[in-house]
Amino acid sequence: MHKLKHYTAKIMYITTWPLWQIFFRIFLNYRVIYEDKSIKNLKRNKAVLIVSNHVTYLDPFLVGAVFPINSRVYPIRWLTKAKVFSFPIAGLFVRLYGSLRVERGIGIENSLKEAINILKKGGSVGIFPEGRLIKNRKLSKAKRGVAYLACKTDPLIIPVRIDGMENITIKEIITRKRAVTIYVGKSFRIPKECEKLEEMSASIMQRVHNLK
Repeated sequence: MHKLKHYTAKIMYITTWPLWQIFFRIFLNYRVIYEDKSIKNLKRNKAVLIVSNHVTYLDPFLVGAVFPINSRVYPIRWLTKAKVFSFPIAGLFVRLYGSLRVERGIGIENSLKEAINILKKGGSVGIFPEGRLIKNRKLSKAKRGVAYLACKTDPLIIPVRIDGMENITIKEIITRKRAVTIYVGKSFRIPKECEKLEEMSASIMQRVHNLK
């Protein structure tokens, strides 16, 4: 089942990548700024944890489009709240793209178990550390999950910041009045110390916030 989800998600990323590129560049004046362009050519079999701020439900696709179509980072398995899987349209999308269901009230070890397994096998996981939509440019408190994943699996962490999507409306998209920039920072790792998860998560989120 895991392999099936993986390949289904990879096919979705590869087949829809050109469509997202066209849509974003036409309607959002989309551009990507890299601190280190070599990040587009990641080596295979290396766990990757992509960390981003969360502004709209388009964020996984905005972030997913910053890598080349043949990048080894695909598929990016985004951590997604369990309730989203029950939505008619959004639920279908998150399943097809291989999103990972995050349940509340079952403990951090259980809710992130599948993500840990993927990272340990050299896969890619995406996470929005704030755990909810933040429709402004202010730094919000990050939850412990991002640090927990990092210290348990020692992945290459790629910070990403989405700028220009705050409170965007359908009218603004249609009339092309927004300019959206995605900042991709240099990759890094954190020490394998799981005692101070909240501090680590805050530090990781600060890196995202500082991108420009």
